Amino acid sequence: GDVLGAGDLQVIAGWRNPDKNGKVGIRIYEEEDKGWKSHTLDDNGIACEDLKLSDLNGDGKLDVIAAGRATKNVVIYWNRGSKESN
Repeated sequence: GDVLGAGDLQVIAGWRNPDKNGKVGIRIYEEEDKGWKSHTLDDNGIACEDLKLSDLNGDGKLDVIAAGRATKNVVIYWNRGSKESN
């Protein structure tokens, strides 16, 4: 979905197994000319097992809903606008 307000689609990935730095989290990947640019949405707050996109508050922007079984939490990341304002 277009969660960055960039006019194109991005890939959102979450992981629950700690990375090489011992962290879990969620990243948004935006396609660029020579590959992918990574934007951190969550840095070690949720061991993400499931992600959904939905406009929960009716503002026309996709919000991210993440669930983490290991961290026992559900988190809503409200989309506040374009990538410049997030």
